[in-house]
Amino acid sequence: MKIFTLLGFLFTINLLASVVDEGFVAYNRGDIQKAESLYTQACESNNTNACFYSAYLHDTGEGVPQNKLKAERLYTKACDGGFVRACSYLGLLYDTGDGVTQDKERARSLFKKSCDGGNLGGCWSLGVVYDKGDHVEINKERAKSYYSKACDGGFTGSCTSLGHLYN
Repeated sequence: MKIFTLLGFLFTINLLASVVDEGFVAYNRGDIQKAESLYTQACESNNTNACFYSAYLHDTGEGVPQNKLKAERLYTKACDGGFVRACSYLGLLYDTGDGVTQDKERARSLFKKSCDGGNLGGCWSLGVVYDKGDHVEINKERAKSYYSKACDGGFTGSCTSLGHLYN
């Protein structure tokens, strides 16, 4: 019985990955609405990658009506599901208050979660928070640490920010 459960689970994962792949194909063809529909289908089955890509489309309004609240909900689902890149994007929404209630503390927490999970964009954003003293005390050493982590990982924008600390 356990083998059938495992096979069913693996089949479902493969099917969801296939739906997301179809979404990428549709997106690259320029059929953004089809891509969003496929991402939504996979997201409803808890595919966090799909939730992120759907959120991004609603965040930017690319090919679908811009809807920041829907983007917030989808980024949250992806972030809570372990897709740390979504945590960084969600943090940006809260940082700027773009379409959602601004919450700098929550933004910082999301950037940290993203960075701790290995997302270099989250590390850079956290560096900016400490560099500029955005809702925290300015701490150039912490900023340097986060910028360095992102720069060492290949996030070139963070290398630029790091260089500015030395001027």
